[in-house]
Amino acid sequence: MITITKKQLEKILKKKIKSNQKVLGLDTASKTGWCKIIVNEKEAIIDYGFINIDTQDQYYKYYFFIETFKKIITSDLNKIIIEDTFYKFNPKMFRLISRIGAMAYTIAHLQKVNAYYLLASSARKNLDIKGNCKKEEVAEYLRNMFNLKINNDDIGDAIVLALNAL
Repeated sequence: MITITKKQLEKILKKKIKSNQKVLGLDTASKTGWCKIIVNEKEAIIDYGFINIDTQDQYYKYYFFIETFKKIITSDLNKIIIEDTFYKFNPKMFRLISRIGAMAYTIAHLQKVNAYYLLASSARKNLDIKGNCKKEEVAEYLRNMFNLKINNDDIGDAIVLALNAL
């Protein structure tokens, strides 16, 4: 977690940010990155981490994600951005991440939180990051930009998604 001034964040993003916001970004996968940003009149608190469930039991994995999302997707959020799925090679993985994203969207809806899907490439481009770069490059960009200590590359896209929510 880091705290920076609202003015610093506006300078980095090159845009004005509304005060009194609480947003969440989710990079859905077997290892789901999350980032919650709270902005008040003077500062922005950026908290992040990842959810990792190491099991082959898909129904236990679903249960775990639902219970975890119920803890982090709360009614006090203004907006949640969930990484949209993109089919590339593996249909089984595509199915898993699509379901995880749908779980997060449903919980947000039940909490009356505005939820949106956004492709990682679009979210990156919105922040002037090369859209088709690798997760490792995104994490390195954020380490340099915000002086973050990101120990998992899945967190990088979650931060980018949360920044888009602002």
